[in-house]
Amino acid sequence: MKLAIALVGVCVSSMAAAAPRARSVRGAIAAARTECKQPGARLSSMVAQVFDASAFAPRVIDHWKDLTDDQRAAFVAEADRVVGGEERARGVAAICVPHMRIEQAWEQGDHLWFVAVRHPGDDGDCAKLMFRDDGGTWRFDGVWFCGKSIFLEQWRRKLGGGDYDKAMAYLRAQ
Repeated sequence: MKLAIALVGVCVSSMAAAAPRARSVRGAIAAARTECKQPGARLSSMVAQVFDASAFAPRVIDHWKDLTDDQRAAFVAEADRVVGGEERARGVAAICVPHMRIEQAWEQGDHLWFVAVRHPGDDGDCAKLMFRDDGGTWRFDGVWFCGKSIFLEQWRRKLGGGDYDKAMAYLRAQ
């Protein structure tokens, strides 16, 4: 089976070198899926880094640099607990969809892999699972739908539209 890999429309000539990595991501997903009924180390480690609170914070809070170190640390800790916890649970749910079938896997850029999946009864939606190749381990990096991620937009709205105090009130209430 040949796997065509495209990087910004340019075909990579070394398909043989990419094929083992495509098999590796498929195997990692299959191994993680064996733990879907009772999450274990493989599944947990695959989704452990799906959320980075320190990178998330300045993108959803206005005037992030104007906050004190204590305020920033408090927000990062709460965001990791609430948002990170939710994103890790979503990662497990995305990987563990019953009867999911892997259709295709391809590298897009530096160590970023997209995995097209098919669910029984779907009529070809364009959801892709994203994974990062960390040089020996596979890390789930989210779901893209039709080439877009609305993750930041949704959370910015939930957290009070960029207001630090509203965001902290929301996070602490969770």
